Amino acid sequence: MRVLAVICFSFSAAVFAAAFLLPFSFLFPFAGAFLLFGVLVVLTRRKWLRPLALFLLAAACGFAWFASHDLFTVARARELHGTTRLIHATVLDYPLESSHYCRVTVSAELENGRTLDALVYDNTMSLAKAKPGDRVCFEAKISSSDMRYGEPYDVYIARDIYLKLNTRSEAVWEHHAGGWAKLPVRIQHALIERIHAVFPEDCTAFMKSLMLGDKSDLYRDEELYYSLSRAGNMHALAVSGLHIAFLVGMIQLLFGRSPFGSILCIVLVWCFVLITGASPSAVRAAVMQTLLLLAPVLRRENDPPTTISFALALILLQNPRAAASVSLQLSFAAMAGILCFGKKLYGLFMEPFRKGLAGKLLAVPVSAAASSLAVLPFTVPLMALHFGYIPLLAPVTSVLCCIAISLCFCGGYLSCILSLLSFPLGSALAWPTAWLSRYIVWISGVIKDVPYSVLYIDLPWCGVWLFCVYLLFILFRFLPVRRGAKPLLPAAAAILSMLLLLNLTRLRYEKADGWFTALDVGQGQCLCAMSGEQTVLIDCGSQSSLDNVGELAGRYLIARGREQIDALILTHTDTDHVNGVSMLMEMLPIERIVVPLGAKESNGYLPAIREKAEQKGIDFVTLDHDIQLVYDVLTLNLYAPLNTGELKDTELFAAIHFGDYDVLVTGDASAQLERRFLKHAEPEDYELLIVGHHGSKNSSSTELLESCGADTAIISVGYNTYGHPSQETLERLADCGYNVYRTDEDADIEIRIEDGHGEKER
Repeated sequence: MRVLAVICFSFSAAVFAAAFLLPFSFLFPFAGAFLLFGVLVVLTRRKWLRPLALFLLAAACGFAWFASHDLFTVARARELHGTTRLIHATVLDYPLESSHYCRVTVSAELENGRTLDALVYDNTMSLAKAKPGDRVCFEAKISSSDMRYGEPYDVYIARDIYLKLNTRSEAVWEHHAGGWAKLPVRIQHALIERIHAVFPEDCTAFMKSLMLGDKSDLYRDEELYYSLSRAGNMHALAVSGLHIAFLVGMIQLLFGRSPFGSILCIVLVWCFVLITGASPSAVRAAVMQTLLLLAPVLRRENDPPTTISFALALILLQNPRAAASVSLQLSFAAMAGILCFGKKLYGLFMEPFRKGLAGKLLAVPVSAAASSLAVLPFTVPLMALHFGYIPLLAPVTSVLCCIAISLCFCGGYLSCILSLLSFPLGSALAWPTAWLSRYIVWISGVIKDVPYSVLYIDLPWCGVWLFCVYLLFILFRFLPVRRGAKPLLPAAAAILSMLLLLNLTRLRYEKADGWFTALDVGQGQCLCAMSGEQTVLIDCGSQSSLDNVGELAGRYLIARGREQIDALILTHTDTDHVNGVSMLMEMLPIERIVVPLGAKESNGYLPAIREKAEQKGIDFVTLDHDIQLVYDVLTLNLYAPLNTGELKDTELFAAIHFGDYDVLVTGDASAQLERRFLKHAEPEDYELLIVGHHGSKNSSSTELLESCGADTAIISVGYNTYGHPSQETLERLADCGYNVYRTDEDADIEIRIEDGHGEKER
């Protein structure tokens, strides 16, 4: 069995090295070198060198397979990038509709009979009624899916999607699929409809995620998503070993642990995996569960290291680019942690309760706690890297929700099945199941509001602290300390040091006269002014950021000890200035939101912000005259829109004063509106200018640059197709003697203000 483990592990290691460490041009030479050395080791005919030979030969296969796969998929997609062609395709799933387009996955036919999966964005909405298996034809502009906002992007190719197609004509149907085409997808769709039918509306997003891994509604419900993610409950909604265990447990409860029951479990497990989309985490769990169930049937011993390495190799054999999948990385890291530490932790926690009723009652919650703690050593670095935060109370959440989640999962499927036989019976079972889902959501909401329940990795010391914590646990593993104290002492040291560092960070940001920060949000704007305990944000949006800007801003503020936002000022309501506001309202309490009179409502953001502000009791101010907001040292002068009807731009101007240090923010105001502002406002000497409209040539006129008297300018800009910042604007800034910082080059730009002087933090 371990021979298979060596082969699978070395193949997988080579694939990961090819994906993250080696340039493509090195892969075939590496494959040849490993193959040569492997053959030489085999020719020595020394038995003790056989594992090395297996490692070298399997690694050679891994390098060669990754390179070959890329040649026929990623490289082919890049060749087609930017072209417009007539596409013949087979629809793979049901379209997702939005207000202006629909999105659907297809298998697109290329020359020589090859196909590549593609994501279609259909502005004509002609594909809105497509069904899985339909064959369609349309003209589309082709983009490679491995680039987004001008940077490498591996999320789509990790899911086997290599092209993005933007339709240039309406789709023409070549063939309508029958009812059996793409059966797993159709079953999933039928289950989604059944969930909507039997469960209350407030529970459907959670139940769809739990039962099918469909998080489309969950991501739209920002309050629900924020609660579940920060409490550490999102793992329960990613189809994985947890769901497979629930399913197998339910089947074995009904049919027993006989060979027939094992075979039935295997069949239904793989049906479940296909219906839920066959994510890497689900395939990993299914492979391991299949081998576990087959072991007694075949009278073989199950070997966990072999099964986990075999599962990984099997997934990478289908798509080596799946190595970049966050789902795959977290799933295998979690399972590795459970295999290494789960049994030991469970034994340690259960030692005082081995006898009597207490042991039986505590078995499930203690197992949940042990598993939650066991996964941390390998998953924490991945969570910090991919999500930027660590839910510290996830083990507590797991203990409080473990039984409810299992009952909710089983109750959800039984409710749907019963409703097919008798809708009243299905609805009756759905009622207690819905309350279980509400309990899970409620617990998540309570946990995420606990102080220090989440550590945001947005500060320079976080990486060093995390490294020291790991080092401390390793040292205690070898120190002569009592067994029970070995995990507890370093854990206590980690918690105390974290609290100390967080409070020192908070004091650092409170004791200065002020801080002004332009957050790196891509092509958008989000500015933060802090003084003492007061916090003001100006704008919160972006058009080219992979992250939600509201989440970026919330993480930045919470990491620095901010507990609320005193005012959120929106210079105008274009997408790239406001689309993160909704999430920001979930992350931090906001006392006041100010928008300019006449702000655009057609894109839907302003009505949604106004409605949510009303729900949360936020003071919503429409600025129709100049006002001054005073927050201790921090003072804001807000200037109402100066357009009189002939100008399209409805902007408010903001002057921020940290004592004697002054900042001017003009939003996306045009040069004409800037000149009107200079006539309207009292002349001031500013120290810092936020360059208007992301450096557009139509903003930041010479009159403004010369009149405001600043010596430093910040351009909030990211990847865009508008040519921002324009060369004309950069030249005007240089001619006027400005020292220019740009978020696309300098990332977050922090200005520390002391005694009327500002200094950029390094």
